[in-house]
Amino acid sequence: MLPVGFAEIVMHKDIANSSCGQWEKRSFSVQEKATPQLKEAATEVELYQFVAQSFRAFEQTVHETASINSAKAGDHLCEAAADGRSDTLLRSDHVLLPGEVANAMGTVSASGNFLDFEPLEEAVDRPSVRGGIGSLQVNSTLVFKKAAKGDLHGALKRIGRCVEIFERYPGLCRSMIGCHLAHMMLVSLAAIGTPRAQAMHDRLRESYNSCCPSGSRLIPPLEEWRGLDAFCDDLYCRHGNRPRRQQAQGFLSATR
Repeated sequence: MLPVGFAEIVMHKDIANSSCGQWEKRSFSVQEKATPQLKEAATEVELYQFVAQSFRAFEQTVHETASINSAKAGDHLCEAAADGRSDTLLRSDHVLLPGEVANAMGTVSASGNFLDFEPLEEAVDRPSVRGGIGSLQVNSTLVFKKAAKGDLHGALKRIGRCVEIFERYPGLCRSMIGCHLAHMMLVSLAAIGTPRAQAMHDRLRESYNSCCPSGSRLIPPLEEWRGLDAFCDDLYCRHGNRPRRQQAQGFLSATR
């Protein structure tokens, strides 16, 4: 099942810019938002279109939330007239901090209104889709949907799907989005800490380390785990994964 209204494909440059924390200067508030409605998915192309546009909508909402929170907390306000009304916005020269973006991501994710990929579970398990990048992005999101519902088995199953893709394409760890997704899985597995999670952590660590750029810090064994700070130099990645770690730890405590 796919929602109507996600017809355009998001270009790679948009994804890369947001992954690096470089938000577009053009206000997201002027962009049109479509109300999704479900329809049957016919092709893998439609699956990609839905996933890409869903991430774009999530990015837009995170940016708006972070901007509003930052404006309320500081002196970064300016008045901008649009469509005959006055909106409170951040000054164009204000740069959102990693912590502001991470907090906004947590707020938007907790609302449960975005990146709802549960209708796609069956689709991403198809042999023609399961091993692809779209499947990685869908499953990495489903991990936390499952965890929020208290479904440890389901969460680990989706992490396992992600690990399979990294084993198939270890070079993904060299890309910005692939690196972030791998770190998300590692943080979650380290927080869960069950024997099954430890085995997945070892597999993902092996794939990741095999393709690390020269000079990069390797991921240590789980028994030497000291968090992302021990090997990740990206502020946005470290801040963004803190809510993931807390969610995984809280979920595990609740299931014990």
